[in-house]
Amino acid sequence: GVRHSFRNKILKIGIAMTQFNGKKIQEKIVSYCIDEVELDLITASDIAFHMTDWLNNLEDLVAFYKTPDEYSPEQLNNILMGFLYHVPNHTIAAAKLLLDVQVTDVFGVGVIADNKDE
Repeated sequence: GVRHSFRNKILKIGIAMTQFNGKKIQEKIVSYCIDEVELDLITASDIAFHMTDWLNNLEDLVAFYKTPDEYSPEQLNNILMGFLYHVPNHTIAAAKLLLDVQVTDVFGVGVIADNKDE
């Protein structure tokens, strides 16, 4: 669908390669989840994945925030759409796995989708 083709377009653009050490970040998160929260390895690894799969999106957003005047509307569109399509579901999954937090519509903007039609 439209969402899938847009995601493929974003992946092909490759706005910025991440400079974060994803492997080290994942290792630290896994260790924390196992040692401090006493989660199993699979759950800890899933949390680490969900907290790092979007590091390139984070880097793109931070770069824009540092120098917003250097970005064209098309570049900003790519950054925002890439971030907003990719990151929220990962952070929601990590929150559920680590904190057992359910998504709520705290801002009253209709963020909870009705899954009856899917």
